[in-house]
Amino acid sequence: MSKTNNEVVVKLFTSRPNLSAKSKEVAHLLKINNHEEYQSLRSTLHKLVESGALNFDLKTGYKLNSKKIDKKGILKLLKNNIGIVALQDNSEVLISSKNIFTALDGDEVEINIFSKSTSFNNKIYNEGKIVKILNRGKHVFIGTIEKSKKATFVVCDDKKLKRDFYISKEFELNSNPGDRVVVEFIEWESEDFNPEGKIIEILGKAGDPFTEIKSVLRAYNLTPTFPKVVESEVAQFTNTISEKELLQREDCRKLNCVTIDPVDAKDFDDALSIGQTNSNSFELGVHIADVSFFVKQNSELDFEALSRGTSVYLANQVVPMLPERLSNNLCSLKPETDRLAFSCFIKFENGKIISHRFSKTVINSKKRFTYEEVEKILDSGKGKFTVMISQLWDIASKLKKERFKKGGINFETLEPKFEYDSFGKPTEIFIKHRLKSHQLVEECMLLANKLVAEEVNKYIISDEAPPFIYRVHAEPEKVKLNTLKVFVSKFGFNFNLTKNIHNELQNLLNQVENKPEENIVNEITLRSMAKAIYDTVNIGHFGLAFKDYTHFTSPIRRYPDLIVHRLLYYYMTKNKNNKIPQLLYSLEELKEISKHTSQREKIAQDAERDTIKIMQLEYMKNFIGEEYVGIISGVLNFGFFVELEQTLVEGLVPVRNLKDDYYEFNEQNFSLIGRRTGRTYRLGDSIKVKVISVNPESRKIDFAIINPSEPFKGLSNKRKK
Repeated sequence: MSKTNNEVVVKLFTSRPNLSAKSKEVAHLLKINNHEEYQSLRSTLHKLVESGALNFDLKTGYKLNSKKIDKKGILKLLKNNIGIVALQDNSEVLISSKNIFTALDGDEVEINIFSKSTSFNNKIYNEGKIVKILNRGKHVFIGTIEKSKKATFVVCDDKKLKRDFYISKEFELNSNPGDRVVVEFIEWESEDFNPEGKIIEILGKAGDPFTEIKSVLRAYNLTPTFPKVVESEVAQFTNTISEKELLQREDCRKLNCVTIDPVDAKDFDDALSIGQTNSNSFELGVHIADVSFFVKQNSELDFEALSRGTSVYLANQVVPMLPERLSNNLCSLKPETDRLAFSCFIKFENGKIISHRFSKTVINSKKRFTYEEVEKILDSGKGKFTVMISQLWDIASKLKKERFKKGGINFETLEPKFEYDSFGKPTEIFIKHRLKSHQLVEECMLLANKLVAEEVNKYIISDEAPPFIYRVHAEPEKVKLNTLKVFVSKFGFNFNLTKNIHNELQNLLNQVENKPEENIVNEITLRSMAKAIYDTVNIGHFGLAFKDYTHFTSPIRRYPDLIVHRLLYYYMTKNKNNKIPQLLYSLEELKEISKHTSQREKIAQDAERDTIKIMQLEYMKNFIGEEYVGIISGVLNFGFFVELEQTLVEGLVPVRNLKDDYYEFNEQNFSLIGRRTGRTYRLGDSIKVKVISVNPESRKIDFAIINPSEPFKGLSNKRKK
């Protein structure tokens, strides 16, 4: 009976839906007298409870779970191997680690939902068990080869995958221990065994920075090259603008347009112009590359751009959304070259906006500026375009002042920047600081984006605003704001939860400006905010304090901007008495595009962060034993992280290396406290550390605390620019 216990027991309870019985009563009903069969029955009953087929109560025993529901959804694994399955009705089901089965993160699964509810992370979930894997969400993994005498395994980078891949000899592909490889999933049928895979690519030796960069590209499925069909489509474009096209556009080639970009930029999305119309009036021109002229809807190029969603700016390279012939040439607003643009003209009178309009144009940029060159002009007041740059800065300053007055929040986050040798290895790390020139460009772009969203809202379809993609930023959750309040109070900063939360957040950022804790408080404040995403529902942008906002100004590198270009021009030209005859995109199509591009943006950010870490590790390999000043950037029970002041490199001080005392983790005060000495290491504290080890393979750096009595030999606190 052991093989049929499950079916027999389920049949018994389903034939008697109201039956409640303990194990001995069930045995009696099934006429089981043998001790061995009885133990097998008890095991079966336990498994049926785990699967959700039966419920168990100490008083009444086992009973059919009539509320058991089978549903499908996508599994998301958390770090502790607890799973959340998102169902099609947008509800979520909690899956404990013992009920994960052989499912992997991203798999489409079938689950049994239990009748009971469970609390997890301050939220109530129905709990379930995965009973079937319908589709694997991921088929390719990145990892490192490890070999024993009898077997070959791949230890995967994905921390959510708790088991190593077993690789049979026929699928080893001449790999050696320590090789970074790409593994293709074959199968995983039983929890009693490891998943099986085959090596499809050897990337190089683990720890080599270029191998690690390759690993990031493969892990996030980022491809620098384009399909042949796309390259063929791009090859058909000519370098000249036809006379017919010129006649259909507003000719702005005589305008003094300039581009302002990073020194290493190759794609120039935007140009600016400004002209004085009378003694009190100016007209600002924001000219954006007309990518939609080349990338036609439903073309192969369009499908590829949508798939990529965004250009990805890694530490040492760019993975573009569009082929180089477009992104760096035909679409790029290169100096002294006629280029097609979609322009926004804004008239100011006595510093106030009095009107604006949009037009398809042809422009000719007169100068390609770097941010540093514009900064010098603003500081010195000297240069060929001094008057123009000064006028742009005057308008940008007023726009920024007005934006903050209405509640805009000024987040200043620091980013590392690398210098490389001829071999492509980092020789220096600097901190990128926001200049006045950055703010000048930013304010003009923010204004254009805002005006586009407002413009589209003027058009009406069936008494509603037409389908559109907005850039939205939801208000922060009160729970997260309360956590932020507690956090900053530990450092002596005030953060009040009043109705005017915009002002309170800006007040907090003003308090920490130029303080040692500035970067950490800014980072934690950002984490308290919702993530800005693309959506068809216009809820406004909290961080900018804009009621209407979209992305229009970077169509070379962001797909939503390209869609916005198409939609705006379509609504402008098809508009009849504020009525649109038909749709260019349905609302459902735009919803899918918004969701997909938001996900691609997150992937791009994660990939960029990973490559920055790789280059920081490569740089720090040369400084083992060196001493530095840093800020404690994270505290956990196993140690605390320190971020170095000058390079933003982060490493761990393991608690096991704190030999002077036994340190206990105080979660409420974000600190480790010595039981005997009371010595405290708290989040935000300035500290002196020595580099002990750098492990590029595990992407980890270990620091040690320098004895406070010893003289400090490291660099100064001042960040290098």
